[in-house]
Amino acid sequence: MGAGPAGLFLVFELGLLGIHAQVVDALPHAGGQAAELFGDKLIYDIPGTLACTGRELTERLLLQCKPFNPQFHLGQLVQTLDPLGDHFKVETDSGTRFVARAVVLASGVGAFLHRPLLANGLVPFLKTHIHNGPLYTIKLNWKSSLTSNLAHVWVVGGTQEAVDDALELYEWGKTLEHQKLQVTLIHRRETLDASETSTKALQAAIHHSANSLDPCTLRFVHGQILHAHAHPKDPKILERVEWIDSEGVTQQSHCEAIIVDLGLSPQLGPIATWGLEMQKKQLPVNQEDYATSTPGIFAIGDIITYPGKKKLIVSGFHEATLAAYGIAKRVLNKDKIPFEYTSASALLHSRLGLTEPLSDSKVH
Repeated sequence: MGAGPAGLFLVFELGLLGIHAQVVDALPHAGGQAAELFGDKLIYDIPGTLACTGRELTERLLLQCKPFNPQFHLGQLVQTLDPLGDHFKVETDSGTRFVARAVVLASGVGAFLHRPLLANGLVPFLKTHIHNGPLYTIKLNWKSSLTSNLAHVWVVGGTQEAVDDALELYEWGKTLEHQKLQVTLIHRRETLDASETSTKALQAAIHHSANSLDPCTLRFVHGQILHAHAHPKDPKILERVEWIDSEGVTQQSHCEAIIVDLGLSPQLGPIATWGLEMQKKQLPVNQEDYATSTPGIFAIGDIITYPGKKKLIVSGFHEATLAAYGIAKRVLNKDKIPFEYTSASALLHSRLGLTEPLSDSKVH
């Protein structure tokens, strides 16, 4: 559970030991905190790397564990974790189910979940007309689903993502041949929590929109959405929103789709209900193998605590290495796991795809 740097490196370490991993993450992409908080920021304390962004680090870790063909289940949150003999039955909020010999919590400070839009009447339109997620996916869906000549799309929030999404939608709308798109960015404050460059780009685009004949328009309003209303002929179709402006006046506007960009919030979620020993929302672990209080459940990264624990990516790499050996003892049912160097081991070279696969007799 968790596709951040520690979780991805654990996939690699497990692969070296001949163990296949399934990876679940609440975010729609790998990278965890490194991608979300440091996506474009430089990180300087990765060994052997002068500097790299969180996104670059994620790409390198994904490439490193590629030989072991991990299966990723992104945009899903593990809801239930139940013992099943000496295994565990795991199920996500999307209905994906696993039976696992071991489970690893590598979920950082918690699952990064989108802060929801708090307004009335939203439930019938969630995941159909109201979206949190990759904008490219939403645009592909809209091309086939928006049939009106003029579509009104609202972007909610003052975050960097909100500004970027509004600008991207505006540029995309100008390429549409048979539709006109009106993009509205709405935020409860007049100031935006975006970079100066992005804010200036937004202002320029709004000015250009007001003084051009482009098929797409862009505007910013200072206010909050109060209520979403369905089309009078179809309760499943979003038609308009009711919102309050900066003067306290309630207004009604057309709206066929809403993008919610209110930022992300780390939450422990269901982990707190699984009966694991916790100390101040963190999991105490055995530093020999990073096992939790429940046999078969391991934990690494920022979610754990032990004397001297430092919340650094490099610490997560160390924890992943030792956890892999503890997991291997359980999964392979061995008291001792042979230690080999990647620089010299024919077996590890084989598993990494550098040489021809060894036969079972040679492996054992």
